[in-house]
Amino acid sequence: MKMRKRNYIPIVLIFLIIILIFAEIVSYGEEISKISSPKKLCVGGSGENNYSKIQEAINDAINGDTIFVYSGIYYENIVIDKKLSIIGESKENVIIDGGKNESVVEIISDYVVLKNLTIQRSGGRMPSAGIKIHSAHNEILNCIITKNFDGISMERSSYNLISNCSIYSNNDAGIWLHIGSKYNKISRCRIYSNGYYGIWIQSSNRYNSISNCSIYENGGGISICCSSDSNEISYCTFRENRGEGIKISNSNDNKIFLNNFIENKKKPCDKKNNYWDNGEYGNYWSDFDEPSEGAYDNDSNGIIDKPYSISCGDIKDNYPLAKKVEIGINKIPNVIILTPSNNSTVSGKIVISGKANDSDGSVKKVEIKIGNSSWIEVNGTKSWNYEFDTKKITNGEYFVMARAYDGYEYSQIYSVKINVDNKKDKTPGFEIFLIFMSILMAYVIGKKHHKI
Repeated sequence: MKMRKRNYIPIVLIFLIIILIFAEIVSYGEEISKISSPKKLCVGGSGENNYSKIQEAINDAINGDTIFVYSGIYYENIVIDKKLSIIGESKENVIIDGGKNESVVEIISDYVVLKNLTIQRSGGRMPSAGIKIHSAHNEILNCIITKNFDGISMERSSYNLISNCSIYSNNDAGIWLHIGSKYNKISRCRIYSNGYYGIWIQSSNRYNSISNCSIYENGGGISICCSSDSNEISYCTFRENRGEGIKISNSNDNKIFLNNFIENKKKPCDKKNNYWDNGEYGNYWSDFDEPSEGAYDNDSNGIIDKPYSISCGDIKDNYPLAKKVEIGINKIPNVIILTPSNNSTVSGKIVISGKANDSDGSVKKVEIKIGNSSWIEVNGTKSWNYEFDTKKITNGEYFVMARAYDGYEYSQIYSVKINVDNKKDKTPGFEIFLIFMSILMAYVIGKKHHKI
């Protein structure tokens, strides 16, 4: 009796279809897990889907998002653990009030921007602060920091920028850098009426720069101590502080030049080896600018003819200035994107290019970001470009953003929207392999079947 023949071809075809569907599902999962374009979330105001709390918006945001905060008082303590920009409608009218409870804002993620905010009323003891930073590459711009224990506290934090802020009436320091904080920049700030020093640099903080700031009526101007080496202070005015304009102890190779020291209660103190001039220009001293004080400029070159002695050690300003240093307001640079154009559709490799300028100096670098990626430094400054392969990201809409930096401040961000439309690869290698294996399997099964 002959055995009944079985047709295995339908089984093989079903098996093939199942595997192909599975492959597509896996591919789709990979696509949706890739970079997405940033979005804007709103807090306060009258929008239908606006959040009532800043922390709620932070919790729902993803890296690269912007949170816009409308005018109002927000009684909360927030923790920022993502790459976000939090921008207020105006710094006088957007107030984050910590209710005298711990730190008002704590930043634990890199690449956070805080702009146009008032941050006030932290807890009343260490380590509470208006803003506490434990990360890098953050920007605090155009903010008011007041009525806190410390205004801004940075611990083991580097490459941060604090610019154009008013930091006043804090119980302890206006800004406290401690325990290995490096390469931070503080510029164009008014730091005044703080209970301790305007800026306190403590415990191995190196390569920080402070420029174009007015530091006055504090317990002291700036204190640098405890192995905090190679910091630079220039174009600042220290006025009517209750202690020294600058006090340095157990720290070396700090550079202080082109500053004004006016009617501070104590003379500056330097117990180590630091530089109070740059080899050409020193500082202006209100107690050493007249012949009655022994200050002569006989050759009228703007430099007093003999050095100014710094107290607490055998340190001198070798080129004291006869007149005050003019502390000008830095003008921020400008940047534009020329290619690609706004709302254009792109694919494959593209060149992102543009121009940048600075009316009162020079552009030091230009950076771009695509979607919610990190900032990338491009080639060139006045005319700049960057080649980017759009196949590295999924199809969809993205914002391409650019900013220029002049050594003190970043420009406003310039952005264009692009639509990435890369055609799907028409060589489905994995699918061909599956089809080949399925045909081979059908052939083998069929051959065995005929032998039965």
